[in-house]
Parts: sequence; C-alpha cells; structure tokens
Amino acid sequence: MNSFLLKTSNLATGNSLPFTGNWVNTTLSRNALVVAYVSGGSANLNLEGQSLIDGGSLFKAGGAAESYTFYTTTGVNGYMSPAFLDSPIPFIRLTSTSTGNAKVWAYISYQN
Repeated sequence: MNSFLLKTSNLATGNSLPFTGNWVNTTLSRNALVVAYVSGGSANLNLEGQSLIDGGSLFKAGGAAESYTFYTTTGVNGYMSPAFLDSPIPFIRLTSTSTGNAKVWAYISYQN
C-alpha cells in the first residue's frame, strides 16, 4: 500500500437519470468519503462495489453478480449526507435507476 495515497475521483459529472457510472479503482485505499449533489429533481443513489472473486462470467462485466450494492440513499435533492467507508472495496461506482430531469454530480476522496 502507498502510505501517501490521497486521491479524489469523479463518480458522476452532471449525469442525467437513470445512469450507471464508471468503476473507480480504490484498491489502494483504506477509507473514503463520498459526496453527491442532485439538481433539478430528486434521485435515489446507490454505491456499488465489485467483487474480486474469480468465478467465471458470473462475476465479470454484465454478469449477474457483476456488482453488489453496499449503500443506498433515497430522495436526494441537493447534497446527500456524506457516506464514509472504512472497509477496503477494490472498485466503486455510483448508479441510479431513478427517472426524471435531475442531474447528478459526485466524487469520492480516498486515502490509505
């Protein structure tokens, strides 16, 4: 691990609903803070992790067990309550199945 790791990555950059964000590699992090902002309506937001289990196509992109939801917040309009993680999760993304005209911005700051 890198003892000097302090990094911020975007999880959403004005994404329209519904959306599935890109994976962010957080393998080297020990803890993280996620902040999101929703404008133009409200949205339900999910933070998803990706498993490191090597079980064939089931766990690969598009497989039934590609990801797992570890945090959900509902009815976000404006800033969500920040989410703090203190367990290592190798890859994280933000998703929302909500519909409407809202747009979402979010970032993750993580450190070792």
